[in-house]
Amino acid sequence: MAKSKNQVDIVIDQLSNSIIHAKSGKTYKTQCLPINKSDLKLTLKKNGWLFNWSTEFKKEDRKVFKLVTLQKTESIEGLVCLAERENYMELELIESAPHNRGTKKLYLGVAANMFAFACYHSKLVGHEGNIGFISKTNLIEHYENSIGAIHIGNQRMIIHELAAESLISRYYKEYL
Repeated sequence: MAKSKNQVDIVIDQLSNSIIHAKSGKTYKTQCLPINKSDLKLTLKKNGWLFNWSTEFKKEDRKVFKLVTLQKTESIEGLVCLAERENYMELELIESAPHNRGTKKLYLGVAANMFAFACYHSKLVGHEGNIGFISKTNLIEHYENSIGAIHIGNQRMIIHELAAESLISRYYKEYL
């Protein structure tokens, strides 16, 4: 598996079938769409984003997707960057929107939804849902327990076909 310098550092706060408004408990259907150039102005560090998404967007071997609700497609709830490898997708970078982090987050389930999308996209391109990523050391056990990731050495993790199917069927069953 190819090496990524980025470490995945996002907490899976809840598994659901969508994303959930933290205060009301109302669920919102989502979709992941390719980010476009005009979206980049919303993802600047001055707006609270942690990573330079413009850099990822410009890399030819990568695709950046935005998680949005069906009701409010102009508001980005999270971003995920994927790169196709020989027989899996590499999850290069993932980030919840600034309003979906911390104790006052707007929505729960954003991170799990984006992991599920990464698996779904992997399946769509013929890689059976398999994804790889490099985790922050302190989150390895969290990813094993929350989304069924497998620690394969150092900080390297994978989500294999069976765990991927579980995530895909939870979040993307209507597309199967």
